[in-house]
Amino acid sequence: GGPRKHALLAQFERDPAVWSPAISKKAFGEGCPPTVPGFALVLSPAVPGEAVRSRRRAEAVAGDVLDSIGWSDAQRDAFGGLCAKMRPENRRVLGCVLANLRAARTMLGLVGDCHEETPRECGGVATPTPPEDASVAGRRRRPALIVEDNVRVVAVDAAARCEAAFLDADAPDLLYLGHLAHDDTLRAMAAASSSSGIVRLASPPADARPGSGVNHELWGTYAYRPSRRLYEALLEALRTDFPRLLLKEKRRDVEVTPADKLWQRVARRRFGVSQPTILCAAPPVFYRMPPVLPSKIHRKYDVGYMRATTHQLGLHGLTWDDVWLTPDERRRVHDDDDDDDSGGGGTPLAGDDVTPPPPPPPGTATAPLSAD
Repeated sequence: GGPRKHALLAQFERDPAVWSPAISKKAFGEGCPPTVPGFALVLSPAVPGEAVRSRRRAEAVAGDVLDSIGWSDAQRDAFGGLCAKMRPENRRVLGCVLANLRAARTMLGLVGDCHEETPRECGGVATPTPPEDASVAGRRRRPALIVEDNVRVVAVDAAARCEAAFLDADAPDLLYLGHLAHDDTLRAMAAASSSSGIVRLASPPADARPGSGVNHELWGTYAYRPSRRLYEALLEALRTDFPRLLLKEKRRDVEVTPADKLWQRVARRRFGVSQPTILCAAPPVFYRMPPVLPSKIHRKYDVGYMRATTHQLGLHGLTWDDVWLTPDERRRVHDDDDDDDSGGGGTPLAGDDVTPPPPPPPGTATAPLSAD
């Protein structure tokens, strides 16, 4: 709701009964850019994580998601007990996980109908629409992806690039149209990009450790598409590895594994490293928005994410001027550029080469990335 929803509508909504350029100007000012053509937006209800304090309250706000996971009655009781012990910030991470599972189920057609004739019934995804002369089969089933409310899309040819990524990706288990990562991963992906715009992300070595320079997990779930078999494998893992996969109990808190880590880790563990299970668009089609609206989960990293994204854009020869932004967001990134030019760069973050990473363990690969 509020400005986050309004920005999504201003980017993607084409139905004048729902949104219009006049509303965009009223919401964001005269400089608000026009709607990006080629997408159909459908909204999936969020899960208010801070409300997930017990089994009863979890079932009230996300009962459909819990039903799809298929936990037993005893597991649901244990889940409710762990929710009661969580700090509020971890409940917000849990809400994000449950919301992503709801959107994935919707996107895969397990709820509603993602046919072109009834585009508003498929729920919670921004979907590139097929061209007018597409085949009947192409019109009947649109490609679709999940986007979060913190996403900003490239301003030119976004839908065409999404379509090309879906065609070139050869049915991966996890396709990223937007992502962030450690600086070495971002550099490797930019170096490996090809004319197809798809980069293959292999599994890190089994003995990789955080900070070793070989952890290539991606950050964020703001623009991606999981496969049906990955979705089903994740639900099975949540049942069989309960609660350890999702929840880790500490002395006075319960930590939650974020959605981005869940998808990637289950993909690698279940389907191995021999298959191209995780693919990425390079350059990305979607980017994390500048922090005019603060994050609901990772507010302390807002500036860091923006500067990492600025670095990511630069690796692909792009700038924020190539991305759909509200007028306030555009002023924010230009003000940050002015601060950097004047020497007030602030905290070093991903994208700032402060110190080189330590060498990897003997026998490990340092860049498990290749152009498809």
